[in-house]
Amino acid sequence: MTASPTPRATMTQYRPPRPQDLLPTSQPRPGSAAVRALVAGRRVLVTGAAGSVGGALVRRLVPLRPAAVHLLDVDESRLHAQQLELTGGGFTPGSPVLLADVRDARALDAAFARAEPDVVLHAAALKHVALLEQFGCAGVLTNVWGTQNVVRASHAHGVHALLHVSSDKAADPTTVLGATQRLAELVVRDQGGLRSASVRFGTALGSRGSFWDTLVHQTAAGLPVTVTDPDATRSLLTLDAAAALLLEVAVLARGGETYAVDTGERVRVVDLVHRYAQAAGLPVPQISVTGLHPGEKRHETLVADSERWRPTDLDGVLRSGAAPRSPGFDRVLSRLYAAADDADEAGVRRLLGEQFAGLRARLGDDEAPDDHVPRSGPGPALRVLGPVPA
Repeated sequence: MTASPTPRATMTQYRPPRPQDLLPTSQPRPGSAAVRALVAGRRVLVTGAAGSVGGALVRRLVPLRPAAVHLLDVDESRLHAQQLELTGGGFTPGSPVLLADVRDARALDAAFARAEPDVVLHAAALKHVALLEQFGCAGVLTNVWGTQNVVRASHAHGVHALLHVSSDKAADPTTVLGATQRLAELVVRDQGGLRSASVRFGTALGSRGSFWDTLVHQTAAGLPVTVTDPDATRSLLTLDAAAALLLEVAVLARGGETYAVDTGERVRVVDLVHRYAQAAGLPVPQISVTGLHPGEKRHETLVADSERWRPTDLDGVLRSGAAPRSPGFDRVLSRLYAAADDADEAGVRRLLGEQFAGLRARLGDDEAPDDHVPRSGPGPALRVLGPVPA
């Protein structure tokens, strides 16, 4: 007699565990008096507010009694979902939503003029490692150019404090994502007259587009779970814990320095799969190893060997001083923006490789694609997005 196949698990047969069920040590801390003093009565603008981290920041902000929380994003559907969550209703003429792309300098300036923010939390970014390896131009325009637009708008509209949400991949970058986030950190540095900082942290478990989505989907469908490396480890926090820590770091922002949040639990990705299955009451699924993505590190680190870090009064949070940028930094950005505006993927990778040895070591000498059409002249500006710095 032939045994019947094991039925596949479906989303209707079990309740998927939540990230906090798998990371019991990653509990969000209550907002400190300093955070409440930074936010209460002030107007706060969150870029990327429809994203996972941006949305978590918004949820943490509302109970702190700000004068207003403005949600800026380019994703109208996710903005609508955020509006429903916050108010129970859809868009109205008075809704605190700002439909704008951080790439668009003019639209961003208009959004800042409308919101008149005192505090800006800049969480808008492209963050998928493998995707940005193919679409580096988009990474440059969103992560670097977009951050520069936010900094300029903050200066122009008298923002009191700006926090840029970076990534652990900015430490000794070996990927396009890491390189663009490191450049964004440098953009935030050395901003006279503006309290600003960048903050790196590890993986926010449960963020959209992350391994969590893959794990939930493949387990529910009875599929093997794909991991890149059986020994890979990641520093994991829940979204709520990450948002709470980001707000604490915002209080410390002074002169463009970078902070590293090292309070997440370091977990082998394979062990996370086992925890998930156990919490869901399911057999441990088969695991399919795909191999590390190009430039992906087996063990991510928050700080580079060449960087000097000091402890802060916050447990697990380190601070790197705001060393001045190199004299040719603006010219580097100008060349990079021009290549990205031309959709010159090979040129963007080459220019990023010139800045970061870890990325250069693996890229080699890529040639521009045959269908690349360069701009007809140097041009004074990106076609839509605003002026390129001299």
